[in-house]
Amino acid sequence: MLKKVNKENVITELEKTGRRYFGKYNKAFAIGKVIEEFEEVTSDDGEKVFYNSQISVERRNGITDNINITVPQELKEYDDYVDKVVQITGQFRSFIKDGHKRLFLYANTFDVYNEPIPEDSNLTYLEGYLTRKPYCKLSKKDKIKIAEFCVAVRRRDSVSPEDADYINCVAWGDNADFIQYTRPKKKVKMNGRLQSRSINGREVYSFTVREFIM
Repeated sequence: MLKKVNKENVITELEKTGRRYFGKYNKAFAIGKVIEEFEEVTSDDGEKVFYNSQISVERRNGITDNINITVPQELKEYDDYVDKVVQITGQFRSFIKDGHKRLFLYANTFDVYNEPIPEDSNLTYLEGYLTRKPYCKLSKKDKIKIAEFCVAVRRRDSVSPEDADYINCVAWGDNADFIQYTRPKKKVKMNGRLQSRSINGREVYSFTVREFIM
């Protein structure tokens, strides 16, 4: 089990004792409350069992994000996790369902969390390649620049560079200015969090950039 921390750079601290639990290009950490019963699913080859659910993670401003999670069978210790607060480390991955892209947190560690929840309880580091030119606009309310773009992130256990997760990203303000003129296929490194919002009754997920890393 990884040690519990309450520091600003949570991922860096966790890597000191649990480096093997993170990928090279995709490092995710979240603490949140399980809000759905686990759904059992089997891999395409029938050899592995996984459990899908959602956790609710609170932002500093009190708004919550609902994050899809997938937990391998060997990490599941209890029959019922609903309303339990859990800590997860792993990677964010993408898949297409009913014609829509969805993101989920694939767990490499999964533990019930009994400590005070730190302010930074939804953190991810991504390193990948820009798939297209960023689309920029101004927010309707505050007229702040927003850049929307997609990054292809190679998986830690992949053999081919083409085996990647395609993650939609959003950058605001100065971060939007930074990425606006970046060319497609350019490598980018960034810290941020997974954000969810409801559009026309459908949950939409994106990675919100906190900072780009030069």
